[in-house]
Amino acid sequence: MFPAVQIAGLAALRGPRTAVETMRHAYQDRRDALFAGLEGQHALRAPKPAGAFYVFADVSPALERRTVWDLVREWLELGVAVLPGTAFGPHPERVRLSLATRKEDVVEAARRLREHYAGPGAQNGGR
Repeated sequence: MFPAVQIAGLAALRGPRTAVETMRHAYQDRRDALFAGLEGQHALRAPKPAGAFYVFADVSPALERRTVWDLVREWLELGVAVLPGTAFGPHPERVRLSLATRKEDVVEAARRLREHYAGPGAQNGGR
């Protein structure tokens, strides 16, 4: 007799892949919307993830002499929530942007960040 977790794992491997493909396309669509929305700004840079539900972005150009926590607080005031990279290891110059939300929220977050860094004072981190 196999434990339930092994039976479930086998079903996941052998069963229909429709839901997996639907989710993969949804995350890819959100990822592409985020990158399109951030195009033209220079405050954060990131490689396009190939199989994750988040983007791990380098925000060192936006930090200047501040910490990533200062940046997280600043972005929260804009209505953009991110996790500091320090929550995932020694990455004080990175933030994690989730794609596990509605596409409309991803598009709006990108718009707010792009406008923040393209507006007056953009050379000083948008402040």
